[in-house]
Amino acid sequence: MRNVLAALGETGRRAERLVAGSPLARGLLRRYVAGPDAADAVVAAGELAAAGLPVTIEYLGECAAAGGGPRPAGAADRGAGGARATGAAAVRRRAERTVAEYLRLLDLLAARGLARGADLLVDAGALGLPADERRALDGAARLCAAARDAGATVTLDLAEGRVPAERLLALHAELIKEHPDAGVTVPACLRAAEEHCRLLTDRRGRRGKGGPRGPARLPHPGGHAVDRSFVRCLRVLMAGRGHVTVATHDGRMIEIASVLATLNEREPGDCEFELPYGVRAAEQRRLRGLGAAVRVHVPYGTAWYGYLLRRL
Repeated sequence: MRNVLAALGETGRRAERLVAGSPLARGLLRRYVAGPDAADAVVAAGELAAAGLPVTIEYLGECAAAGGGPRPAGAADRGAGGARATGAAAVRRRAERTVAEYLRLLDLLAARGLARGADLLVDAGALGLPADERRALDGAARLCAAARDAGATVTLDLAEGRVPAERLLALHAELIKEHPDAGVTVPACLRAAEEHCRLLTDRRGRRGKGGPRGPARLPHPGGHAVDRSFVRCLRVLMAGRGHVTVATHDGRMIEIASVLATLNEREPGDCEFELPYGVRAAEQRRLRGLGAAVRVHVPYGTAWYGYLLRRL
């Protein structure tokens, strides 16, 4: 099923509409995505809070949609000056909508008493990176300030193949000067993932595998290579002093992370496991029963198609 959806994803928007209208897709959406609106994410967060599980919430905006990401570098510079202005305006509008959506989400969470302890997972591409680094930094800083006031946190992420990891880390380095609690995700599929993690040993780092696609010079070529990279990165981060979020539902990686946390005398407040919404609820309960800190990654939004292609 994953291969079929991935193949359809290569054919563009027509296939997206076809898949979106199918009963299979609607079933997947209900299971793995909270819903199209922030209110749906808040409902899911409330249900998880009742079970003692904090949340990481991700807005699936237009950058997450298949074919909806930023144009290739230089695309906005082709043609007349009007085309360049249109590209810059599109980046600005997308960034403004993304910031406004997360601010609305925070308000809804706060109104339900669910904001404290929540983490907002924000795609740096949706904030304007790499086309407009200043706008991306300003948007991230606004979200960090609002999240701090609400008792929440912000973690920057990247959509595979869209934003170079170096640019994301540079943005994060600027952001933490004023907002030291800001986190960042480094996918293990990147060849330089271990080197990137060495820059985060005293910061809040989120460790995920990432997707298999993207420029050949960036990701590891296969699943076993990604697993080995994941473990090497965990060793680096667990030996450091920063907070580590292990974002995976892979049982092997969870066990290895648990061992590394014990060997490095990590307290539950220093390390946590993040499992996807709708996946391995029994494992969430098992880890909590062992005293581990566990949170659930809750995605929502109308642009869920690309998310399912990457994650399914």
